[in-house]
Amino acid sequence: MKNSKTRPKHYNSGDIQIWDFFGVLNGTQANILKCLTRVGLKDGESIADDRGKIIAYAENHLKNKLGLKHKVLSYDEISDIHAAIIQYIPRFNNSAYAQDLSYAVLCQDYKLFIDMVKHTDRFVCFAKRGKSDD
Repeated sequence: MKNSKTRPKHYNSGDIQIWDFFGVLNGTQANILKCLTRVGLKDGESIADDRGKIIAYAENHLKNKLGLKHKVLSYDEISDIHAAIIQYIPRFNNSAYAQDLSYAVLCQDYKLFIDMVKHTDRFVCFAKRGKSDD
């Protein structure tokens, strides 16, 4: 697929994009999962930069300064989205850590998610998955 402003190389990490789920996910979930699918793939950004961005999204959600309620997905919605992510986005295949990351986000367990992302070695291994597919 042609590299463009609306579909640069780092967007092409699977058969689907997270924006295919935007109607179902809340903003935090969408942004975190979008970053997870592209971590380590964007030119000029390090894995540490991406990791910081991902943690910032989750921490901002936990602060929730406006007191807004976020949509809670049903068990069936979580299961369907999680299955699609695993099936269509290669870096989530055959990686229990990656699958746990996406599941924590879908369940809105951001404290667990942040703890998982802060385990640098596991996160770096995850981030390097799919880089050779360029």
